[in-house]
Amino acid sequence: MPRKLKIMVYNTIIKLLVLLYGVELWTLCVKVEKLLERTEMRMLRRRKGDTLRPRERSKDIRKELGVIDIKEQVREIRMRWYGQ
Repeated sequence: MPRKLKIMVYNTIIKLLVLLYGVELWTLCVKVEKLLERTEMRMLRRRKGDTLRPRERSKDIRKELGVIDIKEQVREIRMRWYGQ
C-alpha cells in the first residue's frame, strides 16, 4: 500500500475514530496528553517504516508525512465543538 494511502487511512480511521473519540468531553491531563503523543508517534514510525534507532525528531516525522500534531488536532476539535 502506498505511503500516502496509509497516512490517509491513519488520519481518517485510526486517529479520528479511535484515538480521538469523544475528545470534546475529556479532561486532558498531562499524563493522557503524553500517552496520546507516544501512541501517535509509535504508529507514525511504523507507517514510515522506521524504528527508534534513527533518532529522528517527532516534528520532522510529522512534517515528512504531512500529519498534524495530535495536541493541535485536539484543540481544533474542541474549538469546533464550542462553535469557534
